[in-house]
Amino acid sequence: IGGRAGTILAASDKFEITITGKGGHAAMPHISIDPVVTACAAVTALQTLVSREISPLDSAVLSVTTMNTGGNAYNVIPEQVKLGGTIRSLTEGGIN
Repeated sequence: IGGRAGTILAASDKFEITITGKGGHAAMPHISIDPVVTACAAVTALQTLVSREISPLDSAVLSVTTMNTGGNAYNVIPEQVKLGGTIRSLTEGGIN
């Protein structure tokens, strides 16, 4: 068994986000509230959290790894989109 001073492994946590809109037919998007567009904007915004909220002297990674609309139809705007992923950090402050 060996060891060394300092950080060895990153802490990690998972997150799940549910975005609810108003589903509808893709031929009539003007009468729905499209959660897919909102989910895409959320993914883009989440990617800036590490670069704007964590000190550049700390190490952190946020990864959005799942996006699920719950359906397989190409012509349906879903009612919900579920996002999920992980955040990892070498410091406790980076997780909180």
